[in-house]
Amino acid sequence: MEEALAVLEALERQAFAYIVERRRRRPRRAPTRLQLFVLRQVGEAGGLSLRDLEGALGVGPAAASQLAHTLVARGWLARGEDPADRRRRLFTLTARGRRVEAAMRRRHRMLLRRVLTLLGAAERRQLTDMARRLMARSGGGGDGGETGDGTA
Repeated sequence: MEEALAVLEALERQAFAYIVERRRRRPRRAPTRLQLFVLRQVGEAGGLSLRDLEGALGVGPAAASQLAHTLVARGWLARGEDPADRRRRLFTLTARGRRVEAAMRRRHRMLLRRVLTLLGAAERRQLTDMARRLMARSGGGGDGGETGDGTA
């Protein structure tokens, strides 16, 4: 158990250092990881209210509102009425937001593929199986939509 904890902690440190380094090289107008998460959530849901954003992010109304305002100002989200309840405001992806989210998703997948090439096919299957088990046991699902060899 202790060895596994030490390896996971080292992996976590390495991943964090990688994220910090990528943030330094990120183009100025590219979305942050948090902004990208919101764009994905809004896109997958087809639109979210401010209260939905609060719940998805685990933040209060002020933080969710500020983030939504920034994404609207960048032209990635649009604020409109919920067709089911005209009193409720709904945030949806703009065409520009869809393009940005899709481009960032493609870039992210390319980077993940590059990392996965460091492993052989059997190691990728083992990693995939273990990750699915961890996600299923932690309540995160388990179907990442990919086969064990890293292909869709």
